[in-house]
Amino acid sequence: MKIFVVSLSRVEARTKYIKAHLDSLKVDYELIDAVDYINLTPADFDIMSDQDAVRKNPYLTKGVIACSLSHVKIYKHIVANNVGVSLVIEDDAALPKNIHKILDIVEREIKDDEIISLSYFNHHQAKDTTDMSKYERKPVGEGCELVYPVDLHEIASSMAYVITKKVAERMIDVLMPIWVQTDYWGDYYDKHGFSSFRCLYPVQVQAAPIRSSIEYDTAKTLTSRAASLVRKYKVPVLMSYLEKRANKIQGEKYHFRFVDQPPFNKVQ
Repeated sequence: MKIFVVSLSRVEARTKYIKAHLDSLKVDYELIDAVDYINLTPADFDIMSDQDAVRKNPYLTKGVIACSLSHVKIYKHIVANNVGVSLVIEDDAALPKNIHKILDIVEREIKDDEIISLSYFNHHQAKDTTDMSKYERKPVGEGCELVYPVDLHEIASSMAYVITKKVAERMIDVLMPIWVQTDYWGDYYDKHGFSSFRCLYPVQVQAAPIRSSIEYDTAKTLTSRAASLVRKYKVPVLMSYLEKRANKIQGEKYHFRFVDQPPFNKVQ
């Protein structure tokens, strides 16, 4: 399966990381240069994003819009090159050593009108767990199973997902002009971007211990601004604290439970 990587070419460290990582796994991949928000004019943003949505959503920053445009760029590339099924990843993804087997499984199992996520967590940080349906769980090998979320609006992350050409073609129209963040899968489902969305459980792709080049523009909170300053000036003690904090947050993301409720797309 072809892997398409969203990565900013101007951020050489990130490009170096992801190339070395994927080369070590001996996978077939292609780097797609991300849309860089610093190169977009106000007129570009007016055309390529829904300005009413931008005004209402403080998280729909220039960086987030550019990130969504980068995924649309890949969808167009998939359609133009007639790629039937592909894995889309971002430049801070850490793939497992058995990724070849994982992708063989997903390619065999994926439906024509479906997205399968390899990296996912809950949008709502205050919620301890993400609910997955007990129904229609399918063991597929490599210790994995394909499962349905109970509420797709809870599912976050566009770090690693498998998409079909049919869905990519539809998602171009659904996303443009950009009106919501890249990983708002529930919103895309509501707009008929796809009819099925499953997760490969347990989570197979997590973030590498690096900062992604697909950034959310400027820091919006006091905490995130302080963290940015610490990283910029590399204060040793505080850097150690940030690393521990990041690891704690990372670990808390991936809590799931299986409940006696139907999949999100089977609710009557």
